This record gives sequence, structure tokens and C-alpha cells, in this order.
Amino acid sequence: MSTPGPAGAVIRRPLTEHLERAPWDRIVADQQLGERKPAVPVLLSHGALDDVVPQQVGKNLAADRCRRGATMRFAGNVVPGHIATTEATGPDGRPWLADRFAGRTAPSTR
Repeated sequence: MSTPGPAGAVIRRPLTEHLERAPWDRIVADQQLGERKPAVPVLLSHGALDDVVPQQVGKNLAADRCRRGATMRFAGNVVPGHIATTEATGPDGRPWLADRFAGRTAPSTR
């Protein structure tokens, strides 16, 4: 990533350095999951075999949100890979969403 410098010169910096400076530092901080209590119930499905984000990260996020008083349901699965977990969420996700639209109270893993 580059930044315009004096007299049109380009200053190359690593992305991480840009993210530590305004306004990006604030934008990134606002995107941190688990920092705020969600205003709506959340179903978090996370695979034990996720090859990008370890399942423990999802479990920690669910626990942090529950401590903040969120209505949170963690649904683990054993589907290999990161993207494939989306498909594995169906059996949990479809009835969970149908219940929310029907006005039923969301369960929580607290």
C-alpha cells in the first residue's frame, strides 16, 4: 500500500502500519468482534476443523458476548475447512432463523 508523499512522491508502508494510523485505527477498532453487545440474537456456527480461524476463537467470542449479556448460541460442527462451515450451519441455522421470524425467544449458551 502506498501513501502520497511530498511533491507527489509515493511512500510505501506495510498495511499494518496504515491500520495503526487515523482514520484506519478507529475504523478497525469499530470492527472488532466481541467488543460490543449485539442488539439482536446471534447464532455462531464454527467448525472444529476450520483451517483459517481456530474453533476456539469462535468459542471465546461466544463466551465474551455472553458475559456482556448477549443472547448467543454457539453451534460447533466438524466440517473440514473454513467456507464449508456455511453449508453445515443449515440444520441449525434454518430453524433458528425461522424461530426468530416467528417471534420466539432465542436460546443462549450462557
